[in-house]
Amino acid sequence: MAEITYATQRLDHLGIVAGICQEVDLVGQIDRMVGPTNRQVSVGEAMQAMVLNALGFASRPLYLTPEFFANKPLDRLLRPGLTAEMLNDDSLGRALDLLYETGLTAPRIDRRDAQR
Repeated sequence: MAEITYATQRLDHLGIVAGICQEVDLVGQIDRMVGPTNRQVSVGEAMQAMVLNALGFASRPLYLTPEFFANKPLDRLLRPGLTAEMLNDDSLGRALDLLYETGLTAPRIDRRDAQR
């Protein structure tokens, strides 16, 4: 008889947050704003990973992100095929750089002000 092995992964409150991110299409919206890239982890996926990480390791540096996701079900929280090692500080930092270059932090004109 074959031996059965089990593995435990912690979901905690992150499943609810990931579900809301999927409901509002956070990854898709960010990826559309940034445009096509040749990245293993899309900018939107990196941002969602940082949101999830911020709710667990609030004041930890980016290089500890793979440690945070090591025991999390990334196939459910983000997408199948994504590993904790892919969410390293280099990948996340470059995603932040792309967001900055896109100009997402530039001040926006409030529509109410524009109508006056």
